[in-house]
Amino acid sequence: MLLKALKENILASKQDIKAKKSKLYPTISLNAKGYRAFAKAYNNDEDIAKNYASIGMYLNLTLSKKTFSEIEKSKLNFIKSNLEYEKNLKDLKAKEVYYKNVLSKINKAIKLAINSINLKQKLLESARIAFSLNRMSVDEYLGYEDELVKAKANLFNLKATKNMLIANLAFIYGENLKKVFK
Repeated sequence: MLLKALKENILASKQDIKAKKSKLYPTISLNAKGYRAFAKAYNNDEDIAKNYASIGMYLNLTLSKKTFSEIEKSKLNFIKSNLEYEKNLKDLKAKEVYYKNVLSKINKAIKLAINSINLKQKLLESARIAFSLNRMSVDEYLGYEDELVKAKANLFNLKATKNMLIANLAFIYGENLKKVFK
């Protein structure tokens, strides 16, 4: 999305340069005027009708330095837009590599967390049996339950981090988040 806006900015800068350069071209214009005048003669009261016409062809040349400086300004804006685009492209590529690297580590951590939860559930089952046989105190039993809850919370945190990374990658790729999470 960001890169698309920057590309549009580059295209706008190109068009601005073309528009400024077109002001340098000479223009030819044709101008024609016609007049008709009616009057009454002051000495003999006769009606007078006079027709006047003029036609001209004009050639306009731009000679001011202002136009040249505007063109240079437009070229600088174009270069600035290109550099900004390249900078953001490199930043997004670096973020993409980083997010993919972290995402692979998060996926491994999620697998380990699931295995940890399975083991802690088995330990909790053993602790329940030991507690029901009075071989374990309440504090020890609650410690096993606490460990299981912590492991589940860790898994949910890892999944939330994974979803955040996927959302960031979707932003980089310019994809709709609703489609990504379906």
